[in-house]
Amino acid sequence: MEDIHDPALDGPEAHHLLKVLRLRPGEAVMAADGLGTRRLCVLSSANRLEPVEEAVTVPRPTPAVAVGFSLLKGDRNAWVVQKLTELGVDRIVPVITERVVKRPKEAGKSLHERLSAVSKSAFCQARLDWLPKIDEPREFSLLARTEPVVCADADGGIMSTDLPLLVVGPEGGWSPGEKELTKGAVRLGEHTLRSETAAVVAGALLCALRAGIVLPSHLR
Repeated sequence: MEDIHDPALDGPEAHHLLKVLRLRPGEAVMAADGLGTRRLCVLSSANRLEPVEEAVTVPRPTPAVAVGFSLLKGDRNAWVVQKLTELGVDRIVPVITERVVKRPKEAGKSLHERLSAVSKSAFCQARLDWLPKIDEPREFSLLARTEPVVCADADGGIMSTDLPLLVVGPEGGWSPGEKELTKGAVRLGEHTLRSETAAVVAGALLCALRAGIVLPSHLR
């Protein structure tokens, strides 16, 4: 919702609530603006959302979790974005690597719009408070030259929430030139993972460390 204080019911949200979930007047709906604020409402007889409680703002979790991934074939890009959103990742960065399996047929803007829509839907489904930022797809080499990037690699170090941006490479692996552009590497586990699995594992580990669900190795 753009305005949590006057929550409008239109567009995809209206279709989902009225046509898919088939909500009826009087049923409760939690409205959220994606910026940490939510408000309990009820569906009125005029198919409007009527607030019944004051808005509540939830602080953004810290530190921020950012995960990038090398673009994949078909719908796997959307699947990765959906799962990373559900996990609570704050920023999702699709990248084009040297060994990417297949470059996207969609224009960058079109793909970005589709992935953003997928993320918004997952945000609503998971009942999150903060909507992640979805970056437009870009070349990995350009990204790594403009901000610090850590890559996921079997020979990397221990996972930490201090990572600025953790990027998962393609199934063909990182090129030597790409590795030289990074600020280091961390490993995700003992086994070889598919790229989409690795991206979700990266997000899950970082979010679990941040939430205290698992402890860093030096605190065990």
